[in-house]
Amino acid sequence: MPAVIIQHGSGSSKHPFYSQIAKALNAKGIVAFVPDLYSARGIKTSTGSNQGLLSKATRLYDSFAAFRFLRGLKCIDPNKVGITGYSFGGVIALNSVENILASKLGDGFVYKASLPVYPSCQAVFENTNPTKTKVHILAGSLDDFTPASYCIDMVKSKKFNKWDINVTVLDGAHHGFNLIGGTKRIKKSWTFKACGKILIDNEGFESIKKFNISTKDGWKKYVKTLVKKCGKQGETVGGEAKFLKKTIDFTVNFFKDNLVETKTSFKKK
Repeated sequence: MPAVIIQHGSGSSKHPFYSQIAKALNAKGIVAFVPDLYSARGIKTSTGSNQGLLSKATRLYDSFAAFRFLRGLKCIDPNKVGITGYSFGGVIALNSVENILASKLGDGFVYKASLPVYPSCQAVFENTNPTKTKVHILAGSLDDFTPASYCIDMVKSKKFNKWDINVTVLDGAHHGFNLIGGTKRIKKSWTFKACGKILIDNEGFESIKKFNISTKDGWKKYVKTLVKKCGKQGETVGGEAKFLKKTIDFTVNFFKDNLVETKTSFKKK
């Protein structure tokens, strides 16, 4: 059977949405695996206020550990495994199909399809090199935390570098558009969308050339500099039923088209 790894964002994997999306995939014959990145690490509900509780490097390793786990199950086709994720989880879904990471952590296997949902596309690999993965980004036009504009620009650049990648922008959707209950303004949340493009080098260090700053100098100094130079507080988060439905429908159709084998019938002559 095909399978999809679902990476939660800064919130908990126990949100009802993850059960909904998993069941929708199951209905199409796709195994859904939602790793809980928090409980075993003693993280209560969220890393939104302190991403240092769970680094990007750890999340990336976790995604490939989940992939390895699935390959050990006899019912799973290891060549038909996809990945999706939301916000920070979307970043992981996107970065996991960079060849520099997949070649080191994938044990010779790559994801067949990847669907990052409202990820930050601001940080890009300086020497990007794709795996043989079908990638499609789902973003929101009103996202003021991880703007769709960065994803649109990144897709153009990656296409130039021979990626099989596209982006769909949902009109009127904010960050977290799949989470129903209406939108709310989070005043103390930091966003660095005004900082411009961030480059990731082959060693995994991030840098912004116009500020002459790199994570090589330490995360504390890096973040302090960005807060001073271009950081802003405040973002709008949340969605409504129509965007929840669109997210589920888009996800199911994307993985059905790219993971589920279609059978062709031949008529006898």
